[in-house]
Amino acid sequence: MTHKGLVREHNEDNHAFCPNLNQKIWFFYDSVQVTEPGNSGALMILADGMGGVDAGEVASRLTIEAITDYFSTRIAGFNVTSANSIKDFLFGSIMSAHKHILNYAKENQFVSGMGTTLIIGWIYNNTLYLAWCGDSRCYILPKDAALIQLSKDHSYVQELIDKGKLTKEQAFYHPENNIITQSLGDPNHEPQPGFMVRPLRINERILFCSDGLSGLLHDHEIQNLLRLFTDQKECAAALIDKANEAGGTDNITIILCDILMETNIQIPEEKKKASGKHLFGIRYFAVLLLMTVSFFLGLYFQKIMHGINTKPSEVNNLPDSMTVSGNDALRMVRIQLENIKYKLDSIKSKNKNQMPSAFNVFSQLIENAIRTIDNTKLSEYDTVTHVKFILGKLRYELEALKKNSTNPKLSEYESFSTLIDNALKHLDNTNFCNYLDSIAKKVKILNENVLRNPINELMKIKETRCKGHPK
Repeated sequence: MTHKGLVREHNEDNHAFCPNLNQKIWFFYDSVQVTEPGNSGALMILADGMGGVDAGEVASRLTIEAITDYFSTRIAGFNVTSANSIKDFLFGSIMSAHKHILNYAKENQFVSGMGTTLIIGWIYNNTLYLAWCGDSRCYILPKDAALIQLSKDHSYVQELIDKGKLTKEQAFYHPENNIITQSLGDPNHEPQPGFMVRPLRINERILFCSDGLSGLLHDHEIQNLLRLFTDQKECAAALIDKANEAGGTDNITIILCDILMETNIQIPEEKKKASGKHLFGIRYFAVLLLMTVSFFLGLYFQKIMHGINTKPSEVNNLPDSMTVSGNDALRMVRIQLENIKYKLDSIKSKNKNQMPSAFNVFSQLIENAIRTIDNTKLSEYDTVTHVKFILGKLRYELEALKKNSTNPKLSEYESFSTLIDNALKHLDNTNFCNYLDSIAKKVKILNENVLRNPINELMKIKETRCKGHPK
């Protein structure tokens, strides 16, 4: 489902999905009930174009055309040998789309400079293979656990998060959170896609979305709606309505996929042994958790596996090295633990009469670790820094409103700018709370949807920081 939002004049998003790649039938705006995805799996594609005028819409459309053509013409002859072979195929389709955009731009100068984000999800053999460029996202909602963001944004604010300079919450309100570092269509930079592998379970729900959704709604808001509405159409409509209530400043596109059944396709064993994966720079609780689980698994896993005939896991969802922090670290560790748990459950189901009693102990250990992550809250980030980013977001939205305004509200916008400037000057003294009150009153007067989300967050901070402050 897609919507142009409340601000943009046209929709630059495009998407497509094929529930059965064997049949090569592509859908764009329909809801499809799938009973059997076929032995080539199912594919979902979402692209968020950019470039001004209609150029972004052209770039995203060309991308969808190139990806669908790449799969339709090559899938029949494609031999799945490993997770890496799927990765290579996905990356090949992305490069095909990138070149398609560049060639079109050379022949049509009026769309020069256009580009697009892209995220592709290939469901094959009970596993989701993800590849992406930019900040379009994929989430997964397990049956009894918190929402997980699987993709990692290629964006300026994500780089600041990785360096420990921002929290995810601060990045949400950062005035430059729309700057991406990877895209298709840039003649000076070839895309370097991200890649992720995630085993799937029955009753999990997958969400693909453009930043028109994830840029306006917090993860917990998305999770609540995904759980509240079991019907896909109702759920997608509710998510779009909620994003529009938060301002609707961008196009909003959503693809939902519910896992209702499992398939069993045999994949040949990897010829090359997978290299070890390491996490560097993980802070807080995540590093202790990962070390603990790694210790027990490394110490006892050979005893558990003795005498059981299994193939090595092809799950490969972390790069060779990375620096992460805070919530992002917990998210990555949680995904790893879920992958281990999934593999252990698979082994257990195939070897019911051969499992040592210790196997259940370690399976329970992993479940407890996952539960601990879900119940863990990191130490509070610096409130002053957070407020700076929210005020920066308000100023950014206000400047956009001023540019498009010819009505009597223009003087109100100017006085609001002055309020924000004064609030930024008094963050460290008692006048700060007074300015928050004034800003909240001004937002009510202006009655602009785009300002509501940031001001609501400011009021939450005011409740704790300004408790007991005289009005």
